[in-house]
Amino acid sequence: MTPPRNILFVGAETDLRLELQDQVSNRPDAGRLMFARGFLEAMAILASTPCDAIVADLALPGFNGAQLLGEVMHRYPRTLRFLLAETHRLPASPKASGAAHQVLLKP
Repeated sequence: MTPPRNILFVGAETDLRLELQDQVSNRPDAGRLMFARGFLEAMAILASTPCDAIVADLALPGFNGAQLLGEVMHRYPRTLRFLLAETHRLPASPKASGAAHQVLLKP
């Protein structure tokens, strides 16, 4: 059996956060979900709790999600990094999302 994973979601959308919590709350194999609203909160969580993956919204206040994932890539290179974006907000340059292992489109 695979041990539960720590997954950090970073974004300001409360509806998305509640939906994710509802979907995994009854699944013991889902792992531990943690949530941060922005860059500083995410970095504080990562400093205190090892995370297997981080999913960051491109539209974060202050720093964007691509910048956050770039910092995570340097400080925590083993953490899987996912960038969550709307189609019309995708970075034009592949370099802008280069810190992400995968870009996920919002529904």
